[in-house]
Parts: sequence; C-alpha cells; structure tokens
Amino acid sequence: MDTIKVIKVERLASIFLETEKELDDLVIQSGWNQTAQDWSIFLRLGTICIVRSPLGRIIASGAVLPMGSNVAWISMILVSPDFRSKGLGKAVLRYCIEHVHSIRHVAYLDATPAGEGLYLQHGFKKLAQLTRWRRVNKLIQTNIDYLLHQPDIDALSKLDANAFGADRAEVLKNFLSRKETLYRQNPRGFVILRQGRTAHQIGPLVASDELNASRLFEWADHYLADQVYIDVVDQRKAFTEKLKAHGYVQQRSFTRMMNGLHGNLDSNNLTYAIAGPEFG
Repeated sequence: MDTIKVIKVERLASIFLETEKELDDLVIQSGWNQTAQDWSIFLRLGTICIVRSPLGRIIASGAVLPMGSNVAWISMILVSPDFRSKGLGKAVLRYCIEHVHSIRHVAYLDATPAGEGLYLQHGFKKLAQLTRWRRVNKLIQTNIDYLLHQPDIDALSKLDANAFGADRAEVLKNFLSRKETLYRQNPRGFVILRQGRTAHQIGPLVASDELNASRLFEWADHYLADQVYIDVVDQRKAFTEKLKAHGYVQQRSFTRMMNGLHGNLDSNNLTYAIAGPEFG
C-alpha cells in the first residue's frame, strides 16, 4: 500500500518524462491551468520541491521563483487528493519559506481561500484581493497581423518592472518565446496571452491609464476563440465592468500575501491583469 509515515521534502534536480507526467497529474487533480513549460521555468530559474510516496511517486509539490534581488514568488503548493490533510502541504510550504529566507528574499504568493489560513499561520499578511474571470468559447474572425513584428523585450520588461515592482524579465522572455503566445505592445503598456492546460491566460496586462488598458484587453479578447482566464485586482471596478460586458464571469478568488518586509508590489497602479497566481 502506497502510504507515507515520514514526510521528506526534497529539491527536484531535473524533469524527465515520468516526472513531467506526475507533476501534470498534480495540476490536473487540483484543477489548475499550468503546463510543462511553466514547470520548466520554475526548474530553470528557481526551485521545485517535492514529496514522494514510499513507491517513489510525486505526491506533493511547491515552487519558489526569485524575481530580482529581493522578491521570490511561492506557488504550486499542490498535494495529491489521496494524501491531503496529512501535513504534506504544510511541510512543503515551510521548505519554500526557509529557502526564500536563505537567499535573503521576501516571499509573496497569491492564495486561494482554501490555502489562506495555512499561509496566515506561517506569518503571511494580506495585501490585496483578486478575482479570476473566465470566458467560454466564442466565434471570432482570425487575423494574423500580430505575428509580423518581434516584441521589444527590453522595453516591455522595463514597463513590467515599473508596474510589478520586481524584475521578472526572464519569465516574460519565456512567455514570448512560446510558439502559441500572442502579445500587443505600445509605449504606454502591453498585454501577453499564453496557452494554459485548459484555457488561455491574459496577463500580465500593464497600462498607463484605463483607456489604454481597455484597448489592450479588447484586442486580446478579440483574438481568443477558446476558453480564457484573466486575473484582476478587485479595485479595478471599471475594468471588471468591461469584463462582464464581454461575457466574463467570476470563477475564483485569490488573496495576495507577503511574508517579510518589502514595499508592496504593483504600487504604481499600472497593473490591470496579473500574470497568474504562479507568476505574480
């Protein structure tokens, strides 16, 4: 019988085909949208920690992704359904927090309601409320003019760093290198659209003002025919009304949380949609 008596959290050194399948199973079992490409970012730029069952199967995970010199994002705290309520998630979270402290960064995360209590117990404090909005499939007329130009990654990364408050240029470069990624960029903002496991994700969407944000969103929404997610800070009242007008409905909520002392991210009020709870 595949039971666990002693919880041992270990760092994942590499991802092979079987490893990828086991990580993907955790995502599917938890109803999340991440792909193998997302796991590869965590491994290449950060740290993936796991717990294995006595038979060697991955049954829990966590990820730490440093962003610049003082911020690290914790995510992917996932536990296989058969092993939940046994302390695995708590053990993985502690490992992640200790790792963040060891590199002298401040930990941030976006918590679901189910996980918020655990994070509060471990010293995280609430910063902001967010909502995931979902739109189902629709018919569109496809246009491929967005493929004719290469993104100005340096300019885009500067816009993002100014809005987000930390350097995640390598994450954005990875998004833009993916074959299925779409984007639009202007001197005052940008939006990235990437393919997830079950839906496209709009975000980040950064803009200097409501009008620019609205135009970037409408462009993104126009080009996506299948299911779409967009994660928005609740204080964006006018922007969320536009989402509703385009057929988006609320799917789930998140709470942005921090463990440590650091200036709040997104303090310049330029972010309209985040990159997702796994990337901030």
